[in-house]
Formats: sequence, structure tokens, C-alpha cells
Amino acid sequence: LAFEIHAHLSGRGRQFVPWMLVTRIHRSKVDLNRNFALCQDEHRRPCNRPGCRPEHCHCVLCPSSNFALAIYHGYHALLADARMLMGRQWGAGLYLDLHGIGSDYTVCQLGYGLQASALQDRKILQDPLLCTIATAARNSPEGPQAVMNGGHSFGAMLSAAGLPCTPSPQFPIPGQKPCADRSNPKYQYFTGGYCVRHYAQRPAEDLVDGLQLELPSAMRKPQALRTSAQSIAQAVVQWLQAHHAVSLRKWHTLCRP
Repeated sequence: LAFEIHAHLSGRGRQFVPWMLVTRIHRSKVDLNRNFALCQDEHRRPCNRPGCRPEHCHCVLCPSSNFALAIYHGYHALLADARMLMGRQWGAGLYLDLHGIGSDYTVCQLGYGLQASALQDRKILQDPLLCTIATAARNSPEGPQAVMNGGHSFGAMLSAAGLPCTPSPQFPIPGQKPCADRSNPKYQYFTGGYCVRHYAQRPAEDLVDGLQLELPSAMRKPQALRTSAQSIAQAVVQWLQAHHAVSLRKWHTLCRP
């Protein structure tokens, strides 16, 4: 899916060519979307899974696992470098963290670092610095809520491109009416993990927004990949044009051959 999104964005112009980091390691082996320092505080012994021994444990929570530690630190070193270059060279951008959710879900989920209940709290919605899209939320003439689940949100643009999602104008509150997945007894809203919070929430430094995108398995099947990627790429372009227009003009100038 990431490669398809890259291809679609690259075809939109040099200013839209993304920097991409892909991992094929299952999170049961190494959970890259967690705060390593907190993990180590909580877990200072082998993970005690059946057959686990300290010399071959792959759990990132296990300080004895050289394999997990090398993968974790290598992955985040690459992300940190990309994030630093984005901020220093371009001063703005969009960090998109792609994940997959199971077949029990039919609607995409967008995580901005806020609980579902916060999307109903007017006080929280008026503080753009609490979310991972602080730049867009702070600069929106219609206010922060418009870019979280309103008409100017990524959810609105992704839904218009053909992928129903929450939060959005159609499904403003994840897990609540009229969200299509609310009847799922195992429903869980993924608010945005460590990566999107760590690499996006720096409004004092630059203008980089970030969100976590969870796609149901039906949207990641081979026959649906190209359509899903095209919809996501279209939403990314519209988002940048709507909320980072000044930066886009700068990128277009800098990217000229």
C-alpha cells in the first residue's frame, strides 16, 4: 500500500514526492510504535512467552534482546533523520503513519492523539496544541474542530475520495452513532500511537502535521490496494493544498530541476 501511495503522489509533481520508511516486521516481534523508555521501565525481564530465552527473545520490551533493540533504534534513527530534514529544509509537511486493522472493521480510523470523547469536548477542540495536526488546527479560519472532524478535515477529504473514515463529517465520533463499526463488540479506536505523537507534535519548532491512519483489511486486499492508495494520495494532496498552501508554493519552487 505504501509503495502504491508513493507512486500516486510522485505522479502529482516533485513537490509531492514522499519520503517513505517501510517495515515488514510484525509487531509481535518488535513493537516500533511504543516509547522505548517507558517500555524499559515497565519490563526489565524476558517476556516469558512460551519457549522464550533471553538470548533469543525478540520482544522490544525485553532489554536482553539485541535483535529487537537494533531494529527499534535503527527504525527510529531513520524517522528522526527524516523528521529533522523535513523541519529544517522545508519547515512544514505531513507525517502519515500507516497501520492495518482487522476484518471486523469497515471504516478507516484517523488518529490525532485525542481520545474519541475529546472530539465531543468543546474546550479541548478549541486548543489546537493538544492534537497532532496543530498547524492546520491553529491556522484554520473555521477553528480546530473543522480540521478534526469537520468539512476541512482529512477525514472529509478521504471520505470524498472514496474511503469512509472516522472522525469525519459522516462519522464525527469514532465508535458512536452513526459510525458503521459501533456494533462491533471488540471495537477499539486507535487514537494515534507513540510515533505520530512524537514526530508530529512540535508546533513551536516547525509546521509539520501528523496523523495515524488505520485501514481495515478489506481496503488492503490486492484487488483494493490501488484504489485505496489513490484515495489516500488524493486526500494528502488536498490536505496540503488546503492547509499548507504557502509551503507548497515554496516546495514547488525549490523542486524545480
